Amino acid sequence: MKKSLVVLVSLALLGMAGSARSDDRTPKTPGQTENPVKAVAVSLPGGEEGIGFDDIVYAPALHQVIVPAAQTGRVYLIDPATRSHESCAVWQGRTTSADAGDGYVFAADRTHSAVNVIDPKLHKVVASATLEMEPDIVRYVPAAHEVWVTEEDPQKGQLEILAFSTGGNVLLSHTADVKVAGGGGPESLAVDPVRSRVYTNREDQKVTVAIDIATHRIVAEWKNGTEGSSSGLALDETQAWLFVGSGAGGVAVVDVAHNGRILGTLKVGKGTDLIGYNPTLRHVYVPDPKEGTLAIIGLSPGGEPRLLGTVETAKGSHAAAADNRGQVWVTDPNHGRLLVVKDTL
Repeated sequence: MKKSLVVLVSLALLGMAGSARSDDRTPKTPGQTENPVKAVAVSLPGGEEGIGFDDIVYAPALHQVIVPAAQTGRVYLIDPATRSHESCAVWQGRTTSADAGDGYVFAADRTHSAVNVIDPKLHKVVASATLEMEPDIVRYVPAAHEVWVTEEDPQKGQLEILAFSTGGNVLLSHTADVKVAGGGGPESLAVDPVRSRVYTNREDQKVTVAIDIATHRIVAEWKNGTEGSSSGLALDETQAWLFVGSGAGGVAVVDVAHNGRILGTLKVGKGTDLIGYNPTLRHVYVPDPKEGTLAIIGLSPGGEPRLLGTVETAKGSHAAAADNRGQVWVTDPNHGRLLVVKDTL
């Protein structure tokens, strides 16, 4: 497969070239009239009429942002340093979540209820596994060499776990189910290698569930303090802080090392879906699809959240991901592009 054309976006280029125009947006923070944080657009080929983005992640092992482009059947890998991208694996399916591990990319295919394994060097699918239900979020668990997938069904919600092997042939096969039925779950996933757990939410019950990686059993459930519902998850594994997005807008902070103790909550905006986190800055990124903004939230030494500022991004944006360069990547589904925010707060 041919690589897509390289797209380089910078503030300098955007200022000089009308053809590379971006919608820079200036946020307002409490007590200020202007601050220097802006969103810069990175276009994707053929995205002018919209792309139904959902989940995006930064993969440290690949040094790339992984962007499933939904109905296009493509997964884009974007270099945070240059903002150039390459397109992987065209197939007739709708993918909205992906993750990376052991040198491969794992992408959910909602059309065929499957997970596809992509070789990013070859840019193609090299293995696939059929699921029991339609997938939502996909995450790789390195210590177990497993792919964990949330499957949302009002009556039969569950996590499906797939074993991954590269011994000779690349193989992906069913190994276990974890029932998280009731309460709209499971919703989102966060992998905790320090405590050998994976976290998910019972969305409507405002409950976070902890699952042991080795036994595939639920070992704890905690009320998480969210309003409306529980949505996206992000984790600071060193601090043992789990961030839970609130369906009514904002975030709650849960201490996973002390029986799910709630460290603080913050109401921001009108809605929240999938959230991002930068462990170096200790900033949580909360997109609001209803208002088209990104809230940048700082944390006290004790884990209490406070609003640092908001950036105007895009209506319908459901996901944010932080890379290793102090940048936050936010989806803009209506224009089929990504918005990049340099966090200087």
